[in-house]
Amino acid sequence: MTGTGAIDAAATDAALRDAGLGNFREQSTPPDGALAAAERAREVAIARLRQAQLRRRQRRLLSVEDCRTCWCAAVEHTKAALRAMVPALLAAAEGKAQAAASAALRDVVHGTLEALAGTEFEGVARPENEAPSLRAGASLREARTARVAAIAGLRALDLGIAEGRLVSATAFERLGGIHFANARNLVLALPYRLAPRLVGASGAEAVAIVQEAVEGALTDLPDDMPDLLDEPAETAEAAE
Repeated sequence: MTGTGAIDAAATDAALRDAGLGNFREQSTPPDGALAAAERAREVAIARLRQAQLRRRQRRLLSVEDCRTCWCAAVEHTKAALRAMVPALLAAAEGKAQAAASAALRDVVHGTLEALAGTEFEGVARPENEAPSLRAGASLREARTARVAAIAGLRALDLGIAEGRLVSATAFERLGGIHFANARNLVLALPYRLAPRLVGASGAEAVAIVQEAVEGALTDLPDDMPDLLDEPAETAEAAE
């Protein structure tokens, strides 16, 4: 030990050699650049994790305005197709007994629903392009920049949800599933409801009966999209 109280390096090395640990210093000291490489690897891993979290949330979220546009288009098309079914229903039941009328009405209803099921509507756009993946061999600075950008993207999604601009795709699909399934069930019940009422009905009376029944089947399809009951979303804080 020197006069200043510092440990003498030569004496330390000698003590290590005497203890059979002559190469301890070399083994315990990382080679040049090892710490920097480890830090870069850690930052790259974190950045890729944040980017994956951002992409996952982007795929789960939809623009509320786009959802509303899609809803209105789907409802308008569905209502038009079902209302256009009225003349075919009248023709199918005309002059038939109840059982035959019911079978003919079922054919019309099923044909209309099959045509509707094959209708494709313009997809609802995601809020923004998906976050890119960090390139292989990215530098420490690139990794840190990517991590910060991904966290900022997560916070932007949080803000969109809080402001009512974004909603989960699951919530929109659930809303559409409930309302359109209810309407479909009501339409499928039309043949059984109409057949006994149309037997012996006059022309004007039959038209009124069918129109009233079809409109009744459309009551669960409001022109304006109902409020979306969203589910709890993962926040940027939770992602961190």
